[in-house]
Amino acid sequence: MSVGNQIRQTAIQSLITLFGQGDLFSRVVAEIKRTNETMPDATGADKRHKVLADFEIIFNDIIEPVGESVLRLLLELGVAYLKAQV
Repeated sequence: MSVGNQIRQTAIQSLITLFGQGDLFSRVVAEIKRTNETMPDATGADKRHKVLADFEIIFNDIIEPVGESVLRLLLELGVAYLKAQV
């Protein structure tokens, strides 16, 4: 496969991964609602601490794959850039 095709394939896969994770905001809101329901009398700081701890799950589920896709795209672009200079 040519370098150009590899770059296009990686770019498309990165965009699919990025746009396929569009439910991120709704998951954040749902987590806040769950925390408010389970801890109605807790302070804002306590609720924030719990939500942030639960965000680790969201991070591992969504952010890591998107970040990896972006880094893979940058890797392919960097390789193509250096090959074009030769």
